[in-house]
Amino acid sequence: MAHRSRLFTGSLIVLTLTGAALIVSGCATVAGDAPAGSVSGAGLGRHSRTVTTASPEAQKWFDDGLRWMFAFNHDEAVRSFKRA
Repeated sequence: MAHRSRLFTGSLIVLTLTGAALIVSGCATVAGDAPAGSVSGAGLGRHSRTVTTASPEAQKWFDDGLRWMFAFNHDEAVRSFKRA
């Protein structure tokens, strides 16, 4: 019985640490991902889709809108898409 208790406790610790590591790694951001003037999308990932444009700034705004859309913040997504 004590073996099961230790096994359960060990498994719980591993799951907790794994979850914490995943949360922390998801919060990492890369400087320069969001265009100047956008609401900070820190921790929203690096989702990108290439669009036909000669403007790197428009691409950044589009990617910003895509990340907000995937985060279900549709108001911010629309603002970013309009800026693109």
